[in-house]
Amino acid sequence: MGDKEYTVIKYAVEGKIATITLNNPAMMNSLDYAMVEELVDALDKARHDDSVKCVELTGVAKAFCSG
Repeated sequence: MGDKEYTVIKYAVEGKIATITLNNPAMMNSLDYAMVEELVDALDKARHDDSVKCVELTGVAKAFCSG
């Protein structure tokens, strides 16, 4: 947890907000095994960061998420 390099999501913290962006537009941000694994890791990372008070979940391109 924490030091993983993400390939299909983006994770950023600004102030008290952690933003997780689904980032696989070619697949319309569909939830596959890799994305679920990265989401779980990022959510766990945010949960253990005492500075994070809110998590924003968003997606790139046309679709927020498909599947």
